[in-house]
Amino acid sequence: ADEPRLVSIAVRPANGDFALSRVYSLRVSREACPIGRPVFAPDLGRCAVTCNDGYFRNLSSGQCETCARHCLSCDGWAECR
Repeated sequence: ADEPRLVSIAVRPANGDFALSRVYSLRVSREACPIGRPVFAPDLGRCAVTCNDGYFRNLSSGQCETCARHCLSCDGWAECR
C-alpha cells in the first residue's frame, strides 16, 4: 500500500455561523497500481495505462495529474500540447 496521506476538510454552515465551522482530518491510502496499469486515474477512480484528456501521466507520484488551466492535453504541468 502507498503511504497514508492526511486530508483536511473544512466544513462551514450555509447560514454563515462560523462558530459552527469544523475541520475534519482523515488519514487515507490506497493500494499501489499494478505494473500493467501503473497510474491511478482520479477521473475514473481506478488504475489505468494512460491518462484522459486534461491529465498527464506522472510516474513518480503514480497517478494522472491535472493539466494546467485551459490546457486540454499536456505532457506535464507546464507542457501544454
